[in-house]
Amino acid sequence: MDGEGELTVMRAFGERGMVSMLGIGILCVLTFFGVVIYAVTELHSAAARRFLLGSALRNAAEDGVRLAFARVNEDASAAARAEAAASSSVSMEEFTERGISVKAYARKQGSRVLLLGVSRKGNEGARAVAVLVRNGTGYVIEHWEH
Repeated sequence: MDGEGELTVMRAFGERGMVSMLGIGILCVLTFFGVVIYAVTELHSAAARRFLLGSALRNAAEDGVRLAFARVNEDASAAARAEAAASSSVSMEEFTERGISVKAYARKQGSRVLLLGVSRKGNEGARAVAVLVRNGTGYVIEHWEH
């Protein structure tokens, strides 16, 4: 019976080693899935940041066009400059908004005046264009292009 007792003791030690190996394996799998979830979350956050920056840039470009539109309707000299810009564009507005630099240009094309707003922050940028038509003494926006 002494041999049987030694065998029981060896099985007990062997099983403990196997449980430890199984536990380490489970921890490795959980760590792997944790790293994958972290990486996916970081990619999602980066995509959300790019989307928000793109939206802010587009809105800033539209703001530049709106300011240039207001200037053309309120200031006769600005309207005359926009009407005279047939061969090249003329600068109408330039400002910085929340770290985004914005420039607005006007150019005459046929019977319409195009207002172009350009916004930049770092390497990213956006544009917006409004097509203006004369309406009596002022201008109205016929349509927008992004």
